[in-house]
Amino acid sequence: MDTVETITMGLSALAPTGNRVRFTPSNKQLESFFKGYTVTPCASGTAALALAIEQARLERNVTQPEVLLPAYGCPDLIAAAEFAQVKPILIDVQPSTPWMNLDLVASAINDNTVAIVAVTFLGIRERIALLQEHIGKRNIALIEDSAQWCPSQTTETYNTEIAILSFGRGKPVSMMGGGLLLSKNKLHPSPSIDELKAQPSASALEALKYKLKARVFNTILQPLVYGLVSRLPFLSIGETQYKALDDIEPMQATAKSLLSANIQHYQTKYDRSEQLRTIMANPNLKAAGIVDLGSQCGLSGKAKQLRFPILFPNTQLRDDCLQAMAASGLGASAMYGKALYQIDQVEPKAALHTSDAMAQDFASRVLTLPTHEFVNDTHLKKIEQVLTGLANSIQ
Repeated sequence: MDTVETITMGLSALAPTGNRVRFTPSNKQLESFFKGYTVTPCASGTAALALAIEQARLERNVTQPEVLLPAYGCPDLIAAAEFAQVKPILIDVQPSTPWMNLDLVASAINDNTVAIVAVTFLGIRERIALLQEHIGKRNIALIEDSAQWCPSQTTETYNTEIAILSFGRGKPVSMMGGGLLLSKNKLHPSPSIDELKAQPSASALEALKYKLKARVFNTILQPLVYGLVSRLPFLSIGETQYKALDDIEPMQATAKSLLSANIQHYQTKYDRSEQLRTIMANPNLKAAGIVDLGSQCGLSGKAKQLRFPILFPNTQLRDDCLQAMAASGLGASAMYGKALYQIDQVEPKAALHTSDAMAQDFASRVLTLPTHEFVNDTHLKKIEQVLTGLANSIQ
């Protein structure tokens, strides 16, 4: 290996997610991907979730509406609830999983509960049927938050009356922005819905701006470019921050016109989830308590994951792994880094049902690995070396 190649490899780094925007148009109708649902495009996944929670509030019309959310998750959950004028109640997770504790869900439901948000974590879906059992015949909306998952096969679908998707940066289908509200029932009229009805077509200039921006985004995802950009401290890449949702707007017209083609590409594209699952099957890793979270939660075979989550037996080992992988540019991440209630600006806007002890524990031990198209066999080999080295060091 010559000096130039060595320097290039040292500077490059994988992004945690790396799904590019595709520019090939498609004649397939957007609704054909989500049969049985009315599809409402909007500017972001957060906006789509806000609309879903708002619909639940309008359906129940109680004076102090509440929505149950997992205590580990993205702060956009809080922003959506706040916009919808519904109080977020955070439910601690089941130990060593991203799932809400079902006993706590049952005890949190009351006359003010208008909705429960079932969040899919990196392809690991919540237990919809069990949540439905707890809801019973109550008029409570069960919203499937699918911001981190998109059906990759025609046999995959949603199991709730209302669901949302996101197409922002770092999502399974990335359009740099946009979201969908999927509903099986007629939507209640509201000012938010009215804002989406009149969407002008994109002008030639707007279309050009979007495509230029998307090409820059695609370029940044290249490992060498991302490795350089990620070293710029003022960009705060990867930081989890609360950001309020100020209004509901339509999805950018050019992004919407390309969305069907990008969903089609995602459904056929190859990712590295299965190979990472094979690496994690090493008995030495299991003996060291290093767990493939997806497999532990029932994922198997060729199931796609936006990122590949691993759970460590303690924080120190997770941090050691994170440091070792960062040194090799392997795109590892601590995900949100904190339980939701511990993220700046969240506490005044939400309430804990009991505590978030298990969510804090989960946040301190989880690590994610990239699964996208830029991950090559060399990266996989280095990932395996780091993990087995850590496992061997504690045995």
